[in-house]
Formats: sequence, structure tokens, C-alpha cells
Amino acid sequence: MSLVFFAFFSHIVLMKKLIIILIPVLLFSGCASNPLTGRNTMAFIPNSQLFPMAFAEYDEFLNENTVVTGTPDAIMLERVGNRLAEAAYKWLDSLGSANHLDEYQWEFKLILDDTVNAWCMPGGKLCFIPGFFR
Repeated sequence: MSLVFFAFFSHIVLMKKLIIILIPVLLFSGCASNPLTGRNTMAFIPNSQLFPMAFAEYDEFLNENTVVTGTPDAIMLERVGNRLAEAAYKWLDSLGSANHLDEYQWEFKLILDDTVNAWCMPGGKLCFIPGFFR
């Protein structure tokens, strides 16, 4: 009986050690360095898979909501957004990571809504609500 208990107990100890070793390995293998911020981020899904999903959701959102165009706020948002995107490219180029944003498809949209909000999606898709500017 004690031999069975010892074998069972040694398997539990072995499993705990394995888990303690595997968790950090799995966590660190999913980390990637963001050259724009310099921080490590979890990257379980590569951009080649993430961006198409984000772009599809973004397009669906735009189709379901009213996009404001031609107003002073919409024009300003586009101008400022393009300048920010250009600054991001220049910053990354100075760090030697100019190709980091190659897959980005920058868009800056103003959405007709009563709330005060702004949000972004992976790959350079940003939406603002007009109340955000007031």
C-alpha cells in the first residue's frame, strides 16, 4: 500500500515541477517586443491572422453605423490621424524597425453617435464619435 502511495505522490511532485517550468516557458514564448513602445506584449496570434479578422469586424461596424464625412471635424480627424501615422513611421524608421507597420491600413473615421467615445482596432483602424471633439 505504501509503495502505491509513494509512486502516486512522486508523480504529483513531478507534475508540479513540470507545470512550474512550463508556465513561464509558455508565457515568454508568446511575448514579442513592440518597437513603438519598447514594451513586451503577448502575441499569441500573429498579425497575419489578427489583422484580417480586425479589418472584417471594422468593415462590419462601418456598414452598421453612419460614417460622417466632409465636416470640419471629419477633415481634422483625417489630417491629424495621417500626421500621427506618419510620425509613427518616422519614429520606427529611426529605431531601425521601419517595416513594423507595413501591414497597417490606416483609417480614421468619424461615426455619428450621441456618446463620447473613441476606439481602435489592430492594424490602424480608428473610430471617433463627434462628441469626443466637444
